[in-house]
Amino acid sequence: MSPIVDDLLESWAGETQLSARSVLVTVLGDVIAPLQQPVWLSDLIALGALLGFSDRLVRTSVFRLVSEGWLSGERVGRRSRYSLTPFARTEIESVNGRIYGPAHPETGSDEWLLAFANGADDTLLANLRWLGFAEISSTVWARPDTKTEVVTDLAARLGTGQPTVALARFDNIEPLIAGAAFQQSSGLADCRASYRRFVERYAPVASAPLSPDDAFVLRTMVIHDYRRVRLADPELPAPLLGDSWTGSAARSLASQVHHLTADRVWDKLEALTGLRPDADHSIHTTRFADHQPDPTIQGEPHDRD
Repeated sequence: MSPIVDDLLESWAGETQLSARSVLVTVLGDVIAPLQQPVWLSDLIALGALLGFSDRLVRTSVFRLVSEGWLSGERVGRRSRYSLTPFARTEIESVNGRIYGPAHPETGSDEWLLAFANGADDTLLANLRWLGFAEISSTVWARPDTKTEVVTDLAARLGTGQPTVALARFDNIEPLIAGAAFQQSSGLADCRASYRRFVERYAPVASAPLSPDDAFVLRTMVIHDYRRVRLADPELPAPLLGDSWTGSAARSLASQVHHLTADRVWDKLEALTGLRPDADHSIHTTRFADHQPDPTIQGEPHDRD
């Protein structure tokens, strides 16, 4: 592994909040799901080792994901292989649009969808945030939208109680969003700071020459960190966020890394698993589709291994 990626990985792995299970979920959603085939436990262990996780930690994380309904396993002789469950694929698809799709539309609905979450299940609240709802108060969540089924379908899928939903029209929402109370309760202030740290961490290595191993490690770190902050970022129209919003630069950087590492990441996955996404798989046209890499920072060319 190159020194620049190795140093970055060491710093990243030292973060106290880093979870092997959470990183494995990122790997499953980003590179395993598009393969559309079961993968051997040994392959997951090998990918985990590149990211600094021990054999035992990967096994523990896989078993936990099985118990949570994300993975199903089968024995083939003395080996085990795992497939994403329908539940896992639904969960992945439910957030992929937020991770890889356009962020913060230039215009928003005149009406806002409100969810009154007093006493709601913590899982429901987390999913509301992941779907772009902003916490206006401890019991009211809002998103510029008119589709009430977004909330009712979510609650039905999670098996939680159905919160009360309503549509509202704000005559003057700009002062609310600019206010300190909203910035803190909705997480906007934290997101702004997290996006800034993301750019500071990854901008220096975005165009570095990379081997397939390096490409997989860097892309996993980038997508994992971007996913965490993006799913905490309320889906507010861009004009309400101001010119200093740091999320735009972070998304551009995540897209740049994703596109520039794509071929090498799939080279790595194919060498390890024998699998590669089909040429007509939707990931080739939907992930960061509105942003193409800057041709001036392509880095050094590499021959495919």
